[in-house]
Amino acid sequence: MSVTNEMSVKFFKGVKLKSQIEDLYRRTGFTKESCFHASRRMKKHDNLSLMAMTTLSFGLIIVSMMSQVYEDNVFIVRHNRFIGFSITSMSVFALAFSVLVHKSGFGVRAEGYRKQAMAISDLRISFRPLLENESGDGRSREEIYSEKSEGYAKILNGNIVHDQIDYLVSSTQGVEKRYYSLKLFLSEFFWYWMVFILIFLLVVWVFSGVYHEEMSR
Repeated sequence: MSVTNEMSVKFFKGVKLKSQIEDLYRRTGFTKESCFHASRRMKKHDNLSLMAMTTLSFGLIIVSMMSQVYEDNVFIVRHNRFIGFSITSMSVFALAFSVLVHKSGFGVRAEGYRKQAMAISDLRISFRPLLENESGDGRSREEIYSEKSEGYAKILNGNIVHDQIDYLVSSTQGVEKRYYSLKLFLSEFFWYWMVFILIFLLVVWVFSGVYHEEMSR
């Protein structure tokens, strides 16, 4: 009877350990994908912020040059105050934006997330002995599981942690994934496109107004 009880205890202990191993492997998979997504998100921020600054600066230069070259143009004279206000306000915005981008360190954070994801990926590869019911190096599966758990915790504690939106986008599918992707776009990337659209509209408005007045002479 005692032998039977002992075998039952070992059996249930093995089942519990296997469940814990599979759960840890699953969690590391979600974390890895979330970190890779966070890296891509930061890289996208880095690229879009550079594009926004370049577009904003280039657009302001064009508008400023046109207002100087065509200072006697009826359109420029009529809208001189508004054009001057637009140039000044957008210049202030560009200055504040450049400081914000510099402090955000998108490129550095993107690399940090990527390295964290790679470290977790390497850790997952070392899980194979556990998943295949092998002890590895003469150690018990309990010892290896404990080691991998500590390694996983060390990676998370020693690096930046991804945002909740990274997990939601990378771990969902179908309509739910599209919903969170749209939410991410509206909350983090939409305003970049607003900058592109506003400076584009300003340049087109000034150019078309000046051109129309010059052709009317």
